[in-house]
Amino acid sequence: MRISLALALGTGQIVFLAGIKASESMALCATMAVLMQYFMMAAFCWMLAEGIYLYLLVVKVYNIRVKMHMYHVISWGLPLVVVAISLSIAAWKDGIESYTSDEYCWMSSSNGLIWMFVTFVGTIAVSNILILTRVIREMTSMQSTGDKQSRKIRLLSSLRLGIKASVVMVPLLGVTWLFGLLSPLHKAFTYTFTILNSTQGFLIFLLHCVRDSQIRERFKRKVNTFFQSASNHGKSTRKKSQVNLIYVRAVELHSYN
Repeated sequence: MRISLALALGTGQIVFLAGIKASESMALCATMAVLMQYFMMAAFCWMLAEGIYLYLLVVKVYNIRVKMHMYHVISWGLPLVVVAISLSIAAWKDGIESYTSDEYCWMSSSNGLIWMFVTFVGTIAVSNILILTRVIREMTSMQSTGDKQSRKIRLLSSLRLGIKASVVMVPLLGVTWLFGLLSPLHKAFTYTFTILNSTQGFLIFLLHCVRDSQIRERFKRKVNTFFQSASNHGKSTRKKSQVNLIYVRAVELHSYN
């Protein structure tokens, strides 16, 4: 899931940086807009998959791995269907060139196509907020079980646990994109959206890779295996060189005799 999310999110951001202003060519501009819409929607599908995984893991205590193929089909296939519908609507209304705006290589707001993307993103963000709320409530209820003594301590502990879970899970679930939907209302939402989402990838890497004990352990094993392999290769090379040197000396001695 994390690999697929990183792939979709990273590719979408690269396309954005490379082609958002490639408006000199209509074909290139439309291609960039299509790729951007597809990969960003795929990223949101994987964010929803992360939310569903979290819900099943914490609330239902259910292993999602047995159905991973279904999540791959939905997360990579559904955005393709939405993009095809968007292109069909643009071609049916005013031609394919109406798919993008005049200034940027992104979905046009004049014909209402942008609302397909906004609705898609908003639905997933709200769904993940509801999932996160349910998960935090489940975690805090687990924390508060026991006798009725030290209620205040347990309450503070549950509050800290909820805040920590929110901080850790918000970048992964894409909840901060709601600030982008609110950006037309005030500039503060625009600045907040830009700051939070420009660091989304870094926060996912920091909170869900660097701080993950399983990933750190596997990384150490990979590094140790690499250096051990390199060391064995070096020993094998030195041993082979010694054998070759002995052979050469034997040949020279034989020739001398």
